[in-house]
Amino acid sequence: FTFRDFQLVLMLEEFEKIIGCTLGGTKPFFPSEHSPFITRLSKVLGISVTKLRGNEMNRNEVRSFLKKFMEDKAQECASKEEWEYFMSILALLIYGVVLFPSMIDRIDLVAVDAFLAYYYRWESPVVAILVDVYFTLDLSWEKKSTRVIYCLPALYVWMVSHFVMHNGRSTCPLEDLCMALDKSKINWEELLASMTGSTI
Repeated sequence: FTFRDFQLVLMLEEFEKIIGCTLGGTKPFFPSEHSPFITRLSKVLGISVTKLRGNEMNRNEVRSFLKKFMEDKAQECASKEEWEYFMSILALLIYGVVLFPSMIDRIDLVAVDAFLAYYYRWESPVVAILVDVYFTLDLSWEKKSTRVIYCLPALYVWMVSHFVMHNGRSTCPLEDLCMALDKSKINWEELLASMTGSTI
């Protein structure tokens, strides 16, 4: 982000804290081939391979699952008190809806791949999320679009931690978000236009 007399860059360490997933001792997630994912996903979620294949969708050559299908399976697991499967499905929903959203009401194979990479190989999604944020911002600038919806929660936490005045500054952007004063009254346009190196 370029301002009048300074530049501010999204840092990997900040995103580790925002996402709550450190890179220490883990490899970064790198997308892989999706071919054997159904069998592994079936074991992790407790859903049969047949049922997963039957609910897999292919739209514009993008394979995905309906979010509703996963939500229904999570509710079913909760009612049966199958908490391990419930937590796995909930984690997949977070990957698909919050961390790697690409289609409304769907969880695509990138999210499934990232989830399985973390589950089986402890590969951290932080680098991939930061890359997606930069890609989205660049694409938005190229198309002269004013709307950025991808990774918005993470960007909001990052921006509040840097731009909104509060008492003290912690080392965690989420703590900064909690300590920030009057977040509901922020006029972002005015705030960002008035920023200088001495006010940040």
